[in-house]
Amino acid sequence: MNCREFVQVFRRLSTVSSVAACALALQACDEGSSLPAHPAAKSDQASPVAVGGVQAIDGGQGPQGAKDDQVKTIDRSLEDDRRARDGRDGRDGRDGRSGRDGRDGRDGRDGRDGRDGRDGRDGRDGRDGTGGGNADAGRSGGRSPELSGSDSAVADKSAFAGQCSPQNPEAAIEQRTGSLTAEKRWIRALLNEVYLFRSDISHIDPQSPKYSDGPVEEALERYFMESLSQALTSSGKKKQDSYSYMTSSTLSRAISTGKGMPGDGIEWLVESNSPPRQLRVAFVEPGSPAHQAGVERGDRLTEVDGRLIDTLDFLKQAVVPSAEGQQREFTFKRLNGESYRATLTSTLVDKLAVPLHRVLTASDDGAPVGYLQFNAHVPAAEQALIKAVEDFRKAGIRELVLDLRYNGGGLGMIANQLAYMIAGPTRTTGKAFKFDGTHRDDRAERDPFRDTSCDFADNQCTTSRPLPTLELQRVFILTGPETCSSSELVINGLNGIDMPLVMIGATTCGKPFGFTGYSNCGYEYYPIRVRASNDRGFSDYTDGLVPGGTGPNGIRGCPVKEDLAHPLGDKNERLLAAALSYRSSGSCPAAEPGDLAAQRPAFLRGWKHFSQENAIFNVPR
Repeated sequence: MNCREFVQVFRRLSTVSSVAACALALQACDEGSSLPAHPAAKSDQASPVAVGGVQAIDGGQGPQGAKDDQVKTIDRSLEDDRRARDGRDGRDGRDGRSGRDGRDGRDGRDGRDGRDGRDGRDGRDGRDGTGGGNADAGRSGGRSPELSGSDSAVADKSAFAGQCSPQNPEAAIEQRTGSLTAEKRWIRALLNEVYLFRSDISHIDPQSPKYSDGPVEEALERYFMESLSQALTSSGKKKQDSYSYMTSSTLSRAISTGKGMPGDGIEWLVESNSPPRQLRVAFVEPGSPAHQAGVERGDRLTEVDGRLIDTLDFLKQAVVPSAEGQQREFTFKRLNGESYRATLTSTLVDKLAVPLHRVLTASDDGAPVGYLQFNAHVPAAEQALIKAVEDFRKAGIRELVLDLRYNGGGLGMIANQLAYMIAGPTRTTGKAFKFDGTHRDDRAERDPFRDTSCDFADNQCTTSRPLPTLELQRVFILTGPETCSSSELVINGLNGIDMPLVMIGATTCGKPFGFTGYSNCGYEYYPIRVRASNDRGFSDYTDGLVPGGTGPNGIRGCPVKEDLAHPLGDKNERLLAAALSYRSSGSCPAAEPGDLAAQRPAFLRGWKHFSQENAIFNVPR
């Protein structure tokens, strides 16, 4: 799912400081490898990552501002070492003359071309001299519009931290002594330091009215988003970075537990993008207003407040509550043709991570088969997953159906734990769940399978206990276009250790990336920082993991169309039935219209970007 899209729509629906307006959206797009900030973060500080109960910052480096002198010393040492090897950069650094002038060079002494400056991708510093004048000019080889005249000094982002615009409503009052320009320079320095696609940073003029006029948050958002890579995936189907985003620090703190999500508790399946638009209920959150009103999976929405959903604006108003307390009258039609009305008042809906786990009896041999519906990689999921695994162990299951079709991701640690509990120590010992590659190194950070619990308290690990394991023979994974991020980590991580997998459903979203949050002036910025590969080094699934696909991103299995006629966990529900059928026959069920590997049905949770209708409301083929 596209994080930048849902943040933009919520900005249009409410004030940027409203937790109720954005917490739900952020839940499904969270970091694949780190925890969001819990305490109020100081400016220029990365959001804490819980590692074995000890807080680390962005891989253990600590707050940038606290180590400026050390960082500069390291930068200079790295740069001196590189110059000694190639003999070019020192001579050519600043327009071929100085190299020492950090103001112009970045590739000079200060080397902001990623502290090591060795890749040459950003500055072309040693090879052709065109970037010697300004490493940030990257591919263009010219001077970045941002770095001109007396403002050309290149510094660590800490040099601009906390220098907030007086018009910034999110900044602490005592920090509102800076300028919008300083906030934009902090953004540019951040991207230069940590952004995975740094060589593809878009060089735009920060002084353009587009990035200077209007409310501060909108100007900053436009500048941040449009500075990101605009390159496409290998297939050309979408941008390689469809996920980096920014939001207020208040909202970022609200999403770390999966609580406080504004809405009615309905996830919609969009069947038609032409008026009157056809929406059906795909999932109802337990305990939500919709659940209490008797709304069921498969119900078709026909009217809202007596009106057909005939325009995009009305659809936004109808199914995307921007705050608590919004009341609307929905008219639904059941699968049997019966119509009914339900008056729903939006509230803060808690997302249940594991709504259902049960043991099924296979019809062919009577063997126990586990079914686990897993909807969110949030801290509360840990204990719920442990409980489910313990129950499955008692039942003696050897095969599991893992339903991830509505799981948009979350904490990578939870994905790691789940994969370990599924596979067990025999398959995972000595193996990596994932490698997190940065712009400096494709396999920089090794993340082994985690065999202990975290026991979250206030979003931090406390004690650790051995995790129960199943050591399964085979796993069936039910997927859809909302299967994203950490959910894909589970699939790719298990596939990397040759765990027998069968994937049933539709192509996943395609997000092998993770972010770390960085705070400044009341906003949290999440640029893609790492690309996750499995133990075999595979991460090329930016166009999604494909059930039954024949390419490198294909997983053995069957493309199967979503079925709304049966409850989730019902043996007759189409995806679950296909998994059980494959278990006994070893083959996919007979195809029906719409059963295509490339089919990506459109879903709506209330955080899609409504200004790009065609990108969201794809008519199922």
